[in-house]
Amino acid sequence: MNSRLPTPLFTLLATAGLCAQTTAVITSDRDSTLYQSPTGALAGGACTGVFVGVTDQNSNPLRRALLHFDVAGAIPAGAEILAAELSIQVTQHNSNVTVRAHRVLQDWGEGSSLPPGNGGSGTAAATGDATWVNRFHPGNPWNSPGGDFAATSSLTFAVPSPGPATASSTLGAVLDVQDWLDNPGQNFGWLLKTDELQVQSAFRCNSREASNNPPTLRVTYVTQGQAGTWGQGCTVSGQEYRHAWNGNPIGGTNVQLAQTNGPANALAANLMALNYDRIGSPLSTCNLYLPFGGVLITHSIVTLDGGGNGSAQVAVPTGWPGLMLTTQAAALANTTAGFVLSNAAIAILQ
Repeated sequence: MNSRLPTPLFTLLATAGLCAQTTAVITSDRDSTLYQSPTGALAGGACTGVFVGVTDQNSNPLRRALLHFDVAGAIPAGAEILAAELSIQVTQHNSNVTVRAHRVLQDWGEGSSLPPGNGGSGTAAATGDATWVNRFHPGNPWNSPGGDFAATSSLTFAVPSPGPATASSTLGAVLDVQDWLDNPGQNFGWLLKTDELQVQSAFRCNSREASNNPPTLRVTYVTQGQAGTWGQGCTVSGQEYRHAWNGNPIGGTNVQLAQTNGPANALAANLMALNYDRIGSPLSTCNLYLPFGGVLITHSIVTLDGGGNGSAQVAVPTGWPGLMLTTQAAALANTTAGFVLSNAAIAILQ
């Protein structure tokens, strides 16, 4: 970051606020199963379920699910994604398995094919269906049979029994969803698969065509006039050291930068920057989420009370709508590093 910021911007860094972050629940708008088949003859685009894992069939036993969510249609452009959780409703399973969601790298279709019974064996592919061989039946092949997807999974979750299963938010999932919001043309969804080593480990979950509990993506984000939190703070006396903006980041208002569960009676500083590092740089026993080596400004010094709580008032300036401010608290503590860090807080001014 350029350290030669204009004076008005340095003034702005000493001001900010919070309206609670927003959560949107997005239902899949496309989903389908890839049924292992050397010819790509099988599909199930209109089935009320999708399948993942290994069946008991002697040949072509693998099943993989494709899920797509219209992120840009549900979340305002320019929003900052803070969390992304995938949920499915398992309806049939034979054994406990771990499922991984991999980002799909090419577009694919959902046709009208409707398999008989519960759909586990698939049926003849219809025009536009995604199959093991083709992205859109009967042509447009995948580069690799079974789908083109990132080698590293974006999220992982266990499927222990029939019922709801949710993958907790991960950095990989947040980055995928942020990119799908910022670049909708690159949103091809996730592919669900297991390690595909255990026979009879396939499970069925509801698709969007089911009468209830379709796949959903729960996304937490902030947009103009809102603030939220990112990352984890150090543990202090068995509790997480937390930091948040209390108030709406709207020009002309006063808000509070609040700290909780910090070291008792300690001096603490509220640090500010114009961006943040989602991964974080390890410092002390936790992470610095503000840009390491970038422009950081100490907004205020707070003396925490006996419970480790404290706050500082800031005035939100006018004339900077859409500007992101991030903050993180640092408190003196009896640790090897001599201090502890809170989580980060992100605000977008209005």
